[in-house]
Amino acid sequence: MKFNEIFTAQSIAAMLTSDPTNANPYVGEAFFPRKKKMGIDLKWIKSHKGAGVELKPSSYDALATIRPREGFSVLTEEMPLFRESMKISEKDMVDIQRAQDANDPYLMDVISRIYDDVSNLVEGANVASERMRMSLLAPINGDMKINIGTIDNTVYNYNYDADGSWKASNYEALSNNKWTDA
Repeated sequence: MKFNEIFTAQSIAAMLTSDPTNANPYVGEAFFPRKKKMGIDLKWIKSHKGAGVELKPSSYDALATIRPREGFSVLTEEMPLFRESMKISEKDMVDIQRAQDANDPYLMDVISRIYDDVSNLVEGANVASERMRMSLLAPINGDMKINIGTIDNTVYNYNYDADGSWKASNYEALSNNKWTDA
């Protein structure tokens, strides 16, 4: 049997589209699993444990001095909206009907993959989620933030290290040395 008889365009297309290894989970999902949230408000408490502050002296039989709560802040943001659509033109629909009449089983498989708009949009949402996860797991320049982009002249950035304390204690910039240098 010849090489070109085994590796036809149809067999390669079938391998690329139905190979289960193409559906491997994303790395970031192991650290930030999917969790459905009702509403669009994001709220989290950011805290850090600083040096202890000594108690103030007090008189007997007096009211206790009220100590302020420090070392935390409540951050509130609004989730961005991700919405896209895909279009099938009338000419595309005519071409699809023509292909269905051709009775070519390989052609219909390719067309169904090209026009699998639901899977395409869902995968786009998965990629957007993974990009946001990896922004926190492997921050560029040590900045712990998710940069969504600009939408209707509004910039969406979620900064998880506004004061730079995480970057100061956890990030060290790489020098320009090569991997081969000792």
